[in-house]
Amino acid sequence: MTKLERRDLLDDLSANRLSPDEAEQVYDWYMDNLTTADPPIVEMLGFSRKEWTAHAHGAPFEVIAKWRKYGWPNKCFLCGGGRSCPTTMDGFRM
Repeated sequence: MTKLERRDLLDDLSANRLSPDEAEQVYDWYMDNLTTADPPIVEMLGFSRKEWTAHAHGAPFEVIAKWRKYGWPNKCFLCGGGRSCPTTMDGFRM
């Protein structure tokens, strides 16, 4: 990769165009090469706010890709809590 192009990392993973390891390498490459002149990484890699929040909380890309394709869990993936778990508006533990 030499040019910073927008892509949909999770879609590439879901469609098996990338393996989980390759998705991590793409992410790392973008993190290492984006500058302040580029759009935010969330836009460059096609993440929604909810997806980026899940990644920030430690969900692996392949798990987030499955959630995007098949639906999001109704419980916190960190603690397993439902309504008793303190959550943000995105459904993730604070």
